[in-house]
Amino acid sequence: NSGATYTMNSATGTCSVIANQAGNSNYLAAAQVTKSVTATQATQTIAFTTSPPATAAYKTSFTVAATGGGSGLAVTFTSSGACSNSGAAYTMTSGAGTCSVIANQAGNSNYAAAPQVTSAVTATYSLATLTPTSMSFGTVSSGRSSTAQTATLSNTGTTPLIISSIAFTGANPSSFSQTNTCPSSSSSLAAGKSCTISVTFNSSGKAASASLTVTDNTQAGTQTVSLSGN
Repeated sequence: NSGATYTMNSATGTCSVIANQAGNSNYLAAAQVTKSVTATQATQTIAFTTSPPATAAYKTSFTVAATGGGSGLAVTFTSSGACSNSGAAYTMTSGAGTCSVIANQAGNSNYAAAPQVTSAVTATYSLATLTPTSMSFGTVSSGRSSTAQTATLSNTGTTPLIISSIAFTGANPSSFSQTNTCPSSSSSLAAGKSCTISVTFNSSGKAASASLTVTDNTQAGTQTVSLSGN
């Protein structure tokens, strides 16, 4: 205490508030009076300083931050539903359902554990188009390559488009080659943006067909263009 102001310095035991009054030539000292105050743990409250987004697309990631009052004890994070987490970094594992961002703060001898805080993130899929839907390279002399044709991949949604791979599939994938301006899987194509894929047919003197396949985080999971050449 400092005078009549008391501060609890423990969460256990009892605080004794002791009052004395001295005497003088006319008055005896007053009988000491003691009041007991039972100590209890202080409370904590978790607050997000970087909140989760309201929605997030499949395969995209976000990071949160939160503080708890008073104790300096760390806020820890867990997850359930349509996401996984590593500490404060969350990754959407589905495009449907809800991701629960769960924050906890433990207690100690002086502080009670904070009430758990859970924030819900609605899972979505990204939206994309790949045009045109087919490319015909006509007849090309054996051992020669065609003039390149260009496909355009567009993010038509409001969330990042994560491109896992751009490859050829089907009967004759080795008959075609491509270069592209699309971001790698470690990056993303922003909402409203497009990238191009330049495809060339490499003739072996016989008819060939394949599909240009873009694997991404749309609900379909892939976008394709049918390819043919002679």
